[in-house]
Amino acid sequence: MNNHLVMRSIRRAIRLNLEDMAAHLLKKHKTYLSKSNILSVIRYMKKYGKYPIGVVRYIYYESPFRYDIQGTKSWTMMLGCENGYTNTVRFLLNDPETDPNINNGHALYLASVSGNAPIVLMLLQDPRTDPSGAQQDFRYAAYYGHLECVKILLADDRAFRSIESSHGIASALRLAVANNNNVAIVRLLLEHLPACDVELISYALTNACYYYSYDVVTVLLEDERVDPSADDNMALCTAYSRNTVGDLTNVEVVRRLLADDRVIKKGLASAISIAEKNKDHDTVDLLRRKLIEFNPYCTTP
Repeated sequence: MNNHLVMRSIRRAIRLNLEDMAAHLLKKHKTYLSKSNILSVIRYMKKYGKYPIGVVRYIYYESPFRYDIQGTKSWTMMLGCENGYTNTVRFLLNDPETDPNINNGHALYLASVSGNAPIVLMLLQDPRTDPSGAQQDFRYAAYYGHLECVKILLADDRAFRSIESSHGIASALRLAVANNNNVAIVRLLLEHLPACDVELISYALTNACYYYSYDVVTVLLEDERVDPSADDNMALCTAYSRNTVGDLTNVEVVRRLLADDRVIKKGLASAISIAEKNKDHDTVDLLRRKLIEFNPYCTTP
């Protein structure tokens, strides 16, 4: 079998998740493979996000060129974090030469935003890992809805200090509300929100209104610390102004806000005017009825 066919077979085995076959071909034909061939396999793994432990073990610990390619080992570990190769990451972290903080702690970030909770826990349990930049990992884990990763980061003392010192919980809350499926994460963040950041909850409510997150809006309004009338009814103004975007409707969010006694009449007239310009008749009707509740003798804004 010539070199070209060997390499093609190895790449195909990796792409099809045939880990044992790929490792077997690498070992069997090692005399035919050059350093450039091994580097080509590493590039191929990166291209397809495949990091099978058998192939990684051979490349970095059994290959004749293993001493020449050690500089790529930590990068392979980092990309394994992104793609969920828990066993491969564990295997490489057992090597004292592997740097879990490579590329300014990007391994922890990739594991967090990809929702690979076992790898996030593994990295935080490694005493070499520096979670001083965990606030960014935390924010985007919340944004993408990775509840277990959020819990793990909150539970780690070192990561929590980094998160808390940079208003990370409030920042994560403002991102998490953009996804209506993040109700559990929003509840968790509200439980941990420090007193100094309470005033930022109202901004989170406005964001939730902007992204049509009805369930999240409901959760936020259940929190007595939220002021839905803050900044001249900004949450309400945001909700009705978004009604003309695409085919989506924010009427239910508007209705939920108007059902809250804390929403004040200030700004309702201008809200009706803008809703009329947007030809959003359902919202106009809702706002008119609310205005009449404040002033029964008013029939037009």
